[in-house]
Amino acid sequence: MDEETPRFAMKCMHMFAKALKSGGLTKPDSVVNASQEWLDANDHFKEFLDQYAEINLEDDRGEASTVVTAEYKRFCQDNNYMDRTTTQAITKKLDAYGVKKVSSRRGFDNDTGSTRRYIGLRLTGITDKSKIQLKTK
Repeated sequence: MDEETPRFAMKCMHMFAKALKSGGLTKPDSVVNASQEWLDANDHFKEFLDQYAEINLEDDRGEASTVVTAEYKRFCQDNNYMDRTTTQAITKKLDAYGVKKVSSRRGFDNDTGSTRRYIGLRLTGITDKSKIQLKTK
């Protein structure tokens, strides 16, 4: 038996490689759909965007990065989610949606201070923008 173990292991690896190449190891649609549903249900940033933001990549205005970060942190606190997100992490997540962070004076609701903004992102459900302190250059 001990002599056959290495041969058996090699045979298994060859059969696995063959099945992989032929496409015999695919995920059923039900597994793919269930996995995506689970990921969506546990993506708090996506939930934040769905509830409190609109993305319009044609708009040349944007929200200040400090406002977005503060509102996301507030969203996490309100929903008892653990928050370890930084502005850099938010920038990376928004980049996946095509939203870029640039220095601009083009904000919403008379917000014209020069600051770093997420162009094309508008927060729609924040509680009170006047309570948020903006850092301007």
